[in-house]
Amino acid sequence: MLEALSEDTGGLFFRTRDNAEAVQAAVKAAQAIRNQYVIGYQPQQPGSNAKWHRVSVKSDVPRAKVYARKGYYSE
Repeated sequence: MLEALSEDTGGLFFRTRDNAEAVQAAVKAAQAIRNQYVIGYQPQQPGSNAKWHRVSVKSDVPRAKVYARKGYYSE
């Protein structure tokens, strides 16, 4: 359940089996938190239809990893 939630919201999920994997997960999480940006989007016609809208976020920066949710429901 947590893995699906993190995927849907653009977050990170780490499964660890021992202390060494937990340390590696903490390092990866710290790196992701240290280098983050926030982008916003406002549709031209907000609230026009209450349906799922797919979102795709890409970067031209070499080796950049993008974590973003897959879409949103309009209100």
